[in-house]
Amino acid sequence: MRTNVKWQCLRYDLSKYPIMSNGETDTYGYKGWLISDSFLKRAFAVFGYNLVAGLIIWLGLLIIFMLFAMVAAFVFGMASVY
Repeated sequence: MRTNVKWQCLRYDLSKYPIMSNGETDTYGYKGWLISDSFLKRAFAVFGYNLVAGLIIWLGLLIIFMLFAMVAAFVFGMASVY
């Protein structure tokens, strides 16, 4: 049976990847902290992602509020000229 070439990248053997390790090394191919075996690494990864997402949201809100403030200053500043 011929498999679809498009989906061959998703076919891999999960039996060679144990669920958890003995504590010596991480057991996953991806070495990011979010899926590490260490609880502290996972906790700091979640904290870091939350911190960065919060900063991005606050930066976006700051830009929007500054634009509103500039428009209001222009509009009310021009009203005092007349």
